[in-house]
Amino acid sequence: MNRPEEQPGGPPDPLARLLTGAARWLRLAELTVRTGRGITVMIAALLAAVILDAMTGLPPVGLVVLDVALAVALPASVIWVALALRQRGNPRALAIWLEQRLDIAGNPLINALDLSHTAGDGVSEPLRRRAIAQGADAAGGVHPRVAMERRPWRRAAWSAVGASALMLLSCALMPGVFRAVVPRLADPWGDHPPFTLLSFDVAVDPRPAYVGRAASIRARIDGPGVTEEASIVFVEPDGSRRRVPLLLAPRPVDGGGNAAQADAVHGRDFVLTIDRAERSRRFYVEAPSGRSEVHELTVLPVPLFERIAARYDFPAYTGWASRGGPVDRGVISALEGTRVTLTVTSNVPLRGGVISLSSIAGIADGKPATQPASRQVRLTPDAADPRRATAAFTVESSGEYSIAITGVDGTPGLKPSGGRLVCVRDAPPEVEIVEPDPVVIAPEGWPVQVQIEARDDIGLSRLSLHRGVNGKTPTPEELPLIGERPGSARATRGLAVDAASMHAGDVIRYFAVARDNKPPDGQSTDTPVHEIRVISMNEYLDLMQSQLRVEDLEAEWKQLEADLAALQAERAAMLEEMRKLQEKAGPPNGDDKKRMADLAKRLEQYEKKAEELAERARKQADRPMVFDFEDEFRRAAGETAEGLREQREAAKSLRGEMERAAKEDRASSDMKKQMERFAKTDRPFQEEDKQRMGAAKRDLETLRMADDLQDAAQRLQSLAERQRDLATRMAVARKKQGAEPPSPERMQRLAREQEELRRELEDVVSDLQHGAESAGERLPKMSESARQLADEIEKLDVSSDQLDGARLARQGDGPGASGASEKAASKLEGLLSQCEAVGEAAGNEIDRELSLAKPGTGQMLRDMAKRRAAAAVRRGGEGGGSAGAVATGKVGVVGPMPRSDRESRAEARRRGEGKGPGRAASVDDETSGGAERMGSSAATPRGGGGAGMPGVPATYRELTEAYFRRLAEDAQEQR
Repeated sequence: MNRPEEQPGGPPDPLARLLTGAARWLRLAELTVRTGRGITVMIAALLAAVILDAMTGLPPVGLVVLDVALAVALPASVIWVALALRQRGNPRALAIWLEQRLDIAGNPLINALDLSHTAGDGVSEPLRRRAIAQGADAAGGVHPRVAMERRPWRRAAWSAVGASALMLLSCALMPGVFRAVVPRLADPWGDHPPFTLLSFDVAVDPRPAYVGRAASIRARIDGPGVTEEASIVFVEPDGSRRRVPLLLAPRPVDGGGNAAQADAVHGRDFVLTIDRAERSRRFYVEAPSGRSEVHELTVLPVPLFERIAARYDFPAYTGWASRGGPVDRGVISALEGTRVTLTVTSNVPLRGGVISLSSIAGIADGKPATQPASRQVRLTPDAADPRRATAAFTVESSGEYSIAITGVDGTPGLKPSGGRLVCVRDAPPEVEIVEPDPVVIAPEGWPVQVQIEARDDIGLSRLSLHRGVNGKTPTPEELPLIGERPGSARATRGLAVDAASMHAGDVIRYFAVARDNKPPDGQSTDTPVHEIRVISMNEYLDLMQSQLRVEDLEAEWKQLEADLAALQAERAAMLEEMRKLQEKAGPPNGDDKKRMADLAKRLEQYEKKAEELAERARKQADRPMVFDFEDEFRRAAGETAEGLREQREAAKSLRGEMERAAKEDRASSDMKKQMERFAKTDRPFQEEDKQRMGAAKRDLETLRMADDLQDAAQRLQSLAERQRDLATRMAVARKKQGAEPPSPERMQRLAREQEELRRELEDVVSDLQHGAESAGERLPKMSESARQLADEIEKLDVSSDQLDGARLARQGDGPGASGASEKAASKLEGLLSQCEAVGEAAGNEIDRELSLAKPGTGQMLRDMAKRRAAAAVRRGGEGGGSAGAVATGKVGVVGPMPRSDRESRAEARRRGEGKGPGRAASVDDETSGGAERMGSSAATPRGGGGAGMPGVPATYRELTEAYFRRLAEDAQEQR
């Protein structure tokens, strides 16, 4: 057996190697154990800190304490682990540990270790050698790692692995907890939110916001325990906090209509609206059970347009006051020469800006231009309010404008603002002669009132009337401007048709000129030339006989009677009031004086009404007669006028005494006398006056009934002639061999004429039936003739033939249309004798029914109806006459006869507007001294068809043509 060499003074090599290796393995085991335990402790401490903060939401001081504890524990653990490296094994203890681990009997390792250090100390050398040899033999077959116990270090390693796994699992299962707590532990003073089960979705709109503009912060909070309360906490630069409650947005409703259940799905929405953002700010959303992270409300100081206002300083000549206001839809519209001051208000203080003005191509400063002209005006900040800037310019042409602004820090605006620039030119004035018509016929000695109206967009400076007689140069006359404002004026001037200097055939030509106040000389406008043609009084009366209807006189008389009845009722009421005053004894008290004052005012109104009615009755009495039977009515009107004047004088005297008595606090004997005089003055309210008025009214009603019946019969005669004329023209439409077929347009026109004749026939039948029914009691023979005529028309069924003619003409069937029209004409011509019978039946029957009119009135009405019918036939043709002289304007007639601009009863019935008479002109309607003005709308022609004189009232076109023919003949003789 080989023995290792003895090494005095130390253990043998195998034993030394074993002890050295065992010491290393033991240090490694200790290091492993300590490292595992240190990792486990640190992970446990970190998890505990995380859980503690997640559960309690520690304040920054608590977080600092945790951080300090963790900071101390970590280096302590490292030091503790590092100390394991410094440990040196005790050889004797290792030897004992190895003998115990290997269960070596006899202690060879410890004996060899002990004896190797005792040489020469009295120990037997052979024994020492043998012991050393035995220890070397025992150590030679042992590996040093057997000294390490595996269970402790494995347990420590598994502990570290388990702690690390727990950490990883916790991070995986609770990422929100670690995301919330770790930043808080890493930065205790960093204002990180504590862990919460709520989730916060915070949005800023707009992002970024702009200074001075509105912004909103919206927060959506989800998670368990969502409440209806939340706040925005603004973190100020100095660290202070300002809490602002959030408004709860409308709660969403789930499919079942349960809002509470919807919260669990949808969470809750909150909103905070900032009307005007001023600066950037940090904030977080806070709820009772948690808060969000800190967010940033970024507000950029970009200048934006908040308001653009304009002040308009108009040119001095307009006299307009300056005005201002916001620019509507970007349009600046002003009169040429207006000084416009624009004021721009921004959200931030301004350094300035510029307004770019560009004119429309083709117009620059009122002059032709080939390219748009442009110019710039600088905005100047307002010292009182740096957010405002102003600039002024004069409006000279239309175009566009653009405004760019710059913030006080030099930041330009995001985009310019602009719009249209409208330059309104000062238009020339408008002037019109509204009365009379462009061409007027007036009798000798009758004044013509000329009414002029002028308008201007700015103001008028002059209005003049220029007139000349029989071709002489017109002479101007300045007229006073009468109007409520400078831009509107009217003037009235009477042009006398003096019988001493003007005669039938003379012509007055006149026109008006208006001038505005635009510098330097104003703009002017002329009216077309108007004419007044003078005729004799006899010609005028002849003209009225073809125009004036009995219904006009009836309506006028009924109106006078109604006004007299109203005046009498007022007189009776005042007499009753006077009776009560007379019955009261003693001096008048306060109530009596008030009653007398009121009665005096009523008497004053009574005077005016009596005077107006007297004037109207006097005009009726004094005007020329058109009808022979008017003499009795004129006499009755004259007596009525006298009675009304007596009423006026009595009321005037009584009013004076009553006013004096009210002031003197006593009822004088003179007042009582005037009361008695007023009570006794009963004209025109006496019984005989009423009987005379009633008889006149009844006579006029009878005359009107007879006139309506005769007019309907004469219209039927005119209709028969026009139907024959149409049948003759339709016969040409028949297709003949070699003839060109009629055009569709002509057939359509003929169809329209036939339809018009059919409608007129239906009107005639209706008027005959209605007139016969109304006049049946007073004019039985005439009514019976009219009724028989209407029945015969319906029996012959003329309307069906006319309808067939119109229908076939529209279909282009010329022969069929001609036959139907011919049949209708023949039937109507067969009724002409019955038409004559209606007028012949009037004769003595009318005279017998009348109480005031003269004998022969029936025949006179018949002649008038024939004359109207003859005029209607001429109107229905396409004749010309001497119409060229007045073809370009309307012709009116003025004169002493009453105004006649109402449609007849027959026309009203045909239009479906009732059967009663129209309202006669009242006192308030009288103008120009009772002058009659008949325009083209005054007459309602019975017939249709073309007109030989456009613009001339149809009912007196015949007389007008004859008049102008005579003028032409006189002029030819003078040459």
